[in-house]
Amino acid sequence: MKKIVAIVMASALLALTGCGSTAPEEQIGAVPGYRETTLSTVSEEETVSKASEEYNAYISDMANFPVSFVYGGVAHKGFGRNFKLLNKSAASAGDKRETDFTFLHRDGKLSVTLKTAFYPDYDAYDWTVYFTAVGKTNTAVLENVLVADIDLSGSNPTLKGINGDYGYLYSPYVKSADELAQGVSFEATSGRSTAYGFPYFNLETDDGGYMAAIGWPGTWHADFKSNGRVTHLTATGTIGMRTYLKPGETVRTPLMAFVRYFERDEDVATNTWRRWYIDCNMPKENGEKLSPKVSVCLPLDRDSATQKTMGDVAMRTLENMYEHGFVPDLYWHDATWFQSIRGDSLSYLKENGDIVCNWYKVGSWTVDSRQWSNLPDICDLVHENGGKTMLWFEPERIGDDDVVTLKNNLGIKPEWLLFRQQRDQILLNLGNPDALEYIFKKICSVIDANGIDFYREDFNMGPIDNWLIGDGLQGEMRNGITENLHVQGHLKLWDMLLERYPGMIIDSCASGGNRNDLETMRRAVAMHRTDAEEFNTANTSISMNHSMFKWIPYFGSAAYDRANDMKGVEQYNSRAGYAGVYKSVFLFNTVDGLFDKLNEYTAEYKKFGKYLFNDYYPLTDWHSQGDTGDWTAWEFFDGDKNEGVVQLFRQDNCSESKKIIKLKGLKRDCDYQFTDGNGKVRVTRISGATLMDDGYEFTIDSKRGSDVIFIKQA
Repeated sequence: MKKIVAIVMASALLALTGCGSTAPEEQIGAVPGYRETTLSTVSEEETVSKASEEYNAYISDMANFPVSFVYGGVAHKGFGRNFKLLNKSAASAGDKRETDFTFLHRDGKLSVTLKTAFYPDYDAYDWTVYFTAVGKTNTAVLENVLVADIDLSGSNPTLKGINGDYGYLYSPYVKSADELAQGVSFEATSGRSTAYGFPYFNLETDDGGYMAAIGWPGTWHADFKSNGRVTHLTATGTIGMRTYLKPGETVRTPLMAFVRYFERDEDVATNTWRRWYIDCNMPKENGEKLSPKVSVCLPLDRDSATQKTMGDVAMRTLENMYEHGFVPDLYWHDATWFQSIRGDSLSYLKENGDIVCNWYKVGSWTVDSRQWSNLPDICDLVHENGGKTMLWFEPERIGDDDVVTLKNNLGIKPEWLLFRQQRDQILLNLGNPDALEYIFKKICSVIDANGIDFYREDFNMGPIDNWLIGDGLQGEMRNGITENLHVQGHLKLWDMLLERYPGMIIDSCASGGNRNDLETMRRAVAMHRTDAEEFNTANTSISMNHSMFKWIPYFGSAAYDRANDMKGVEQYNSRAGYAGVYKSVFLFNTVDGLFDKLNEYTAEYKKFGKYLFNDYYPLTDWHSQGDTGDWTAWEFFDGDKNEGVVQLFRQDNCSESKKIIKLKGLKRDCDYQFTDGNGKVRVTRISGATLMDDGYEFTIDSKRGSDVIFIKQA
């Protein structure tokens, strides 16, 4: 029977968790007008898990809820006697049980809303806190806000995770119990949440563990310190926030999420997390799970003197693809389509056929009619062939500091802009409601006029310097206010787009994968999870895929190797691109035999894609992109259907043509059959017990070779 956990209210919660006999509103001090609303009922048998006990203990004891902050110079842990409970409500939606609380500080100026959720089928819970100025004058100063100030139980702890994109390329780390005893810290300080740090963590103990995530697309910090039995976690977003709030202003914490598992097994932890992420967080496509997609982002290759504009070349490239039977799911139009703020072309063809592209001077978001007058026709062609279109924007950055021209030509007001001292990177302040409304309408006008399906957003700057200068312009005691309001505005922009275009997918890009925290990933996917693969090798993709599949199940990976064969395609490179979005970027007009290979390889990819959301098992150690002397392998397996797929790479400098690899997740008493991507049977019958205990000796004859093996019950 499906596990259902009711959200039990007031004294019933206290009886369940043994947290005392005083009802929450008596602890806090209820005031006239207090309301409690329950919108859900439970008709199936209730099951109480350890995770539900933890969550119910938290929400039944508001005076000790595991968040902390200082307000008006007074430290608060939870919401105790200085806060009066005004409202409490519960609601159910699918696999999510929500309980919200609203409190009023005794000074009458600060309202606090705590939004919590429990996911009974996933042993997961999360919360976010909002602080709002509700009086007629400014609040006292709010500071030292910790969205988590919490003890996580479990002996012999180890902390596992991966690093961020910039400089680290998603490399894994392990922090031992001894290191945790000294304390370990992680942070993102540039204003992009996954540039260096990666706010997803696995605290593994002898009693199971906690998968934890901080969802905040700005600055954040986390500290873990353990005594060997209990690990204390403190986490914050908007580092250094110390501000009063003006009447009507709201600041918020990050989203704080935990997923519990109950045995010391990294594969169990990984797949408990993945199931919750996929089912309860990942954006949906027309109400369904995202589908694997073959995409093309055209490096325009001029093949005719009659092609005078960039649009001519793009149209002919697409026509050539369709004529050869290569029909991708997604046409990805990147940063070439807009004119400068002065009205001239940023991208154009030279007489010798070279392409000039000064895309970095963003800000106009007006289609360049000289080069791209046929953009609607290009989108129509894609739609006629059953595809979707995606267009690149970078709405937060403005690449020209000519304030007069910005105002006269585009209507961008100077008060909407945040400058650095060098004036080299200008930020459109999305914390300003007028600036937010302006850019929303601008984006919608381009989408509507050209038939765009998906929205791709880039962010090629770390905004912290702009935010800090913005704080200074506000006066004293306003530290962090600019970041917090800007991030809220950015999230609202995406919410507005998703409301207006219900079938839209948002692609989150920030110079690659520098803004992919959980709050962002609830609205978007990372079709381009790093810039590094654009300039390095297929082995970069292999290295990243190995670690990323654990944490973010759907992302894009390049199916080419810029360093080796931009003008062709190797099967090794193609298989390195097997992820949620398989990105083909080639000089499509010039390579003999390219389309035959692409059609063959993408057919195999589509077979692979059906297993993408099943349980994931790394089968070999992780290797960095420069460590190419071994094999790398992983497996996806569907336990319900008893089938899956294994990907294997014998890397460039690996001398071993054979490798014994143990599979995982199979049924011990079943026999299995191996087939390849062409349907050829490789192994007719071998037991699950043998495959998991003894392993199977795989063979790849040549260096820089690969294989894809589909596993089914014999």
